[in-house]
Amino acid sequence: MGLGKTVQSIAVLLRLKEERLSANGCLVIAPAALLNNWEKELNRFAPSLNVSRYHGSGRKLDKKQDVFLTTYQTAVRDAEKLKKREFSMLLVDEAHLMKNAETRISRTVKQLRSKYRIALSGTPVENRLEDIRSIFDFILPGYLGDASKFREQYRVPIEVMRNREKAESLRKITSPFLLRRLKIRQQTALSA
Repeated sequence: MGLGKTVQSIAVLLRLKEERLSANGCLVIAPAALLNNWEKELNRFAPSLNVSRYHGSGRKLDKKQDVFLTTYQTAVRDAEKLKKREFSMLLVDEAHLMKNAETRISRTVKQLRSKYRIALSGTPVENRLEDIRSIFDFILPGYLGDASKFREQYRVPIEVMRNREKAESLRKITSPFLLRRLKIRQQTALSA
C-alpha cells in the first residue's frame, strides 16, 4: 500500500540490534510474494543487518543472522523446528492473514516464541471486528479477551447494535498499539 510499514519496521530492527536486544534474531513472516521486497528494502535501508531467507530447500536457522525471512506456509511446515527457538522478535507482514483465529496459519504463528512482536497490516479489519481481536491475540495474547468475551463485550454491541460508546471504548484500548497512516496524509506530507 506504500504507507511505510516495511521501512518503519526496519528502523525497529536496526534499533533492536543497536540496543543489543536482537541476539536471537528476528523472524519476519510474510506472503511469498513479498519476500523479495523485504530483502530489497533490508539491503537498501539496513545493509548492516545480516539477512537470510528461511524458505525453500536447504533452509536453516543460522545463529549469526539478524533477520530471517520466511513465508506463512514455511512457518506452518517447519512449526516444530521454529517453536524450539525463542526469537528476539516476530514480525508478521499482512497480519490480516491471521484474522481467522482457527486457521492453521494463525494457530501456528501464535505459538512461536519471541520477546517482541509486531503485526503489520493495511487492513486490520476487513469484514468483522473479530479480525482485529485475532491480530491482537498474536501481539498481546488475551488483551481483548477470548472470542466469546470479545463478541459479547464489543462485536455484538458495535456491529449489531451500533453502540458508539462501545466503539469508542474499543478504540481507546486499542489505539496505543495501532499506528494508522492514511494515504492522503502520506501524499500531502511527501508533496510539502
